[in-house]
Amino acid sequence: MAKLPYRRIAVASTFSPRFHAVLAEAFRVAARFGGECEVIHAANHSPERENKFLNAFEELNIHPVPSLHWAEGSAPTNAILNAAASADIELLIAGVVGSSDDTRLFLSDVARQLLERSPCDLFLLPRPSREELPVETAVVAADPSVDLTWVKGMLHCLEKMGFSKIFLVGMINPFSMALVDSRERTVDSFWEKLEAAAGDPQCEVEVQILESNTGFSLCEFVQTRDSHLLAFPTEKVGDTKHLPAHMDWIQQVIPSPVWLADRERLKAIASHPACSRR
Repeated sequence: MAKLPYRRIAVASTFSPRFHAVLAEAFRVAARFGGECEVIHAANHSPERENKFLNAFEELNIHPVPSLHWAEGSAPTNAILNAAASADIELLIAGVVGSSDDTRLFLSDVARQLLERSPCDLFLLPRPSREELPVETAVVAADPSVDLTWVKGMLHCLEKMGFSKIFLVGMINPFSMALVDSRERTVDSFWEKLEAAAGDPQCEVEVQILESNTGFSLCEFVQTRDSHLLAFPTEKVGDTKHLPAHMDWIQQVIPSPVWLADRERLKAIASHPACSRR
């Protein structure tokens, strides 16, 4: 069996009104990845703060007591990222605190900085819940014009996390499509590439092609499918991650929980014999 991707997982936790909800949701996410969760708090240690965490762990039935990292710094984002680096965290889970309307949540400055600067993978929670909610449908966003060897790795992880229906969505820029000889042939080719990249997964996978100048059509797609997760690969550039061009809009709004996973990590999972035999 191919391993799930993370040894060290942590949640960035603050004493906000959603304190308990973020903790509860983050520990469920870590469990679905098959790992244990640690906690990073952007403040120095004090007995009062420690007791607040201990009481929350008891109330939420989180046992054993997880490791607590106290992260002091001039700014919350710097403190969180420095603590994550010091603890060799591979996946950082964070609540997304921002303004919202009826359908979308707009990212706060801290969440946007995590997207731009985090050296590790991210899992963002826009509306965390203390109560466990179903995780059935996920959307995986891909650029079918580039390497897709990571797809099997991501689908494997989503299967193991309990998702039963996955939309594999190829994003196409209509301006680039206007330059090709045959739009229909190109769309068919992209469709075939995505289907081949998916292999033969155990869960239901449906391939879709979306054309969008800005990528916001993907946001609408996630919402209209009542998706419980949006996932896509990122690439390391120096010490930070690089978002795919068609995912730049995620720095403004977030339609669902979002998982940003390193492309090379996913490719390593995809190369495992358990995935290759599909």
